[in-house]
Amino acid sequence: MKKEKITVGLILCIWLLMIIPILGQRLKIEKQDKTYETLINYEDFKSMAFAKDQSIKETFAGLAKGGADTVTVGEETINSMKVNPDSTVETSMNGMNLRVKGSPEDLAFIQEGLKTLKEPREIRQIGETEIEIQGKAKDLVLTKQDSSDVSKYKLSDRGEKASLLEYVGLGYNEKLIHSLKEIPDLNINLTPSFLAGVQDDEKTFQRFVENVEKNSRGQHFVLFPGNQIYGAGLEEPEEVQNRLADFLKKNNLALVLLEDITQRGNMPLKGGEDFIKRQDVQKARCLITWDFLQKHYDYEIPFHHHGEELTNVYYRAITERNISLVMLKPFLKNNAAIYDQDAYRQVLGPLHNRLDKMGYQRGQIEGMGNYQVNRLYKILPSLVTVLGGVYLLSGLFNLNKKSQLGLFILGSLLAFGTFGLGKGENYGDLIFNLANIITFPSLALLYLAETQDKLSLKEENASLGTIFGQGAKILFIALAISMIGALNEVVFLCSSNYMLEISIFRGVKISQIFPLLLMVYIYLRKIYMEKGQKMNLDFWKEIMDFNVKIWQVCLGILALIVLGIFILRGGNTSGKIPSIELLLRNSFENFFYARPRTKAIFIGFPAVILLVYGAYKNLGKVYRLVFFFFAAIGMVDVTNTFSHIRTPLVMSFARVGIEYVGALFVGLILLVIFNGIHKHFIRQ
Repeated sequence: MKKEKITVGLILCIWLLMIIPILGQRLKIEKQDKTYETLINYEDFKSMAFAKDQSIKETFAGLAKGGADTVTVGEETINSMKVNPDSTVETSMNGMNLRVKGSPEDLAFIQEGLKTLKEPREIRQIGETEIEIQGKAKDLVLTKQDSSDVSKYKLSDRGEKASLLEYVGLGYNEKLIHSLKEIPDLNINLTPSFLAGVQDDEKTFQRFVENVEKNSRGQHFVLFPGNQIYGAGLEEPEEVQNRLADFLKKNNLALVLLEDITQRGNMPLKGGEDFIKRQDVQKARCLITWDFLQKHYDYEIPFHHHGEELTNVYYRAITERNISLVMLKPFLKNNAAIYDQDAYRQVLGPLHNRLDKMGYQRGQIEGMGNYQVNRLYKILPSLVTVLGGVYLLSGLFNLNKKSQLGLFILGSLLAFGTFGLGKGENYGDLIFNLANIITFPSLALLYLAETQDKLSLKEENASLGTIFGQGAKILFIALAISMIGALNEVVFLCSSNYMLEISIFRGVKISQIFPLLLMVYIYLRKIYMEKGQKMNLDFWKEIMDFNVKIWQVCLGILALIVLGIFILRGGNTSGKIPSIELLLRNSFENFFYARPRTKAIFIGFPAVILLVYGAYKNLGKVYRLVFFFFAAIGMVDVTNTFSHIRTPLVMSFARVGIEYVGALFVGLILLVIFNGIHKHFIRQ
């Protein structure tokens, strides 16, 4: 047994020595990726100028002074020209054809812009101020408009017909760009408007390149607002996308990935599924202020009525989700846009101050290049995972030496075949990582269960100080076991594709639930069952006949409530969070480097200390079941924290460390309370 421990210890030392350089490399990349910027889109904020009766230059200069770094300017379309207050452009349909009225200058701009169409259209000059553009049936666009009779009975939601040609990018308004260039300290980034299948990919791309070289200022990224990339309209997009990649590389431009509304992954980029994975393309992630976020200016909880929650939203995106760009949209209050520029200053000012304290810098982002851990470095973590799995199965099912050796050899062959020979590495990452983050939290639970018998043999009248010290020590060891799985996870999923959420590990839910299921079996085998007892019919009959007291029922109900919250509130599908918890979370976020999770600091980690207390005081099996379950939530939380590969490593390490220290304070308070209750019942 002693030789086995020495061998395992030696393997873990070698493993740690190998892990440290990989962690260092990841930390170095994250340190280089600490530049961010805030964006305002011209189309979104031009209404502010109209509402305040200001010039475009005056309005956007005010936003720049309020903390905005870059304005994004898209291509004009017939539709965008129509809604400009000083525009005379009007449209109507003549059958399938689109008629456009406007000044001769506007009509000339439209005709020149439509030269990028994939299928050229005949344009007939009706007069000096009107043209008719040939249309086709596939151009038809139906605007939605409710129609009802005098009794307000809905008859239809079909509106007037329009043409797809109204939404085709025509080029850039050079007069507007010149006006924006007069604003100091405001980058001007041009964004392409591209409709795949409607516009010619080559011509549209070439026009964009020419405009970037001629009209942009400080262009350092390319964002496709329509989520369609050049080449999406071609059966063989390689040639135009190779030119796009060369253009991005030559000009040091990052391709922007728009974060999905669920805050998990990125929005699909049509035609760019392979392009975004190219090693020669730098990428950066952008948060959009979605419509539901626009309403968060007044969050309707105390101290959050003037954009404080929006500051929090942007702060979390940058510090926790590897977001480099934040796209602002007009804030809303009572469903009306807020055009007071001080409102935006109140949001961005505190954001810049908080990020500055965290070591982030405002400036032009550069994008993240390709990063991938060499597969050979994954061999040892996979072997450690196999070894941990063998230990777990042996502890649960009392495997003999031959069975243990056989399982280890099989697992090792799979590890060497996957990462040594490179056979199915992508699947190997997922399979070994899933096994890894199930195994080590479960091993931590096995360790906690095995300490129960040893602690129950100790003096029942041990001081609270002794019990607390033992609980702190056992909690630390259990967390260290779970951390083995967390660090392995960093190696298996350490690549820019995972860090930028181009690829997403989909086994997080399974890795949370499976250890909780194993927890029941571990409890029965290691805590409930007496030595020599078997899981036969008599055992299950004993379980069914077990006498339960009212206080034990209350504890069981509490455990079920916590389980329900744990499942429903996991991931990004959680429901509305109570105001008091939101205030507590935001307070933690402002006070600590990394916000500790409430389920860890208040439930999972302190439960280990109370579990130790229950063993010392022999408080019964139901008590131990409930707090063993709570402890399982804590062990799973460790690997779950590192499952968010997009989150900087320093943030994840800090979070677990803060949770441990905080849990000691919470555990000490609960220990005193439980001890008082216990003494009261003894006297009774």
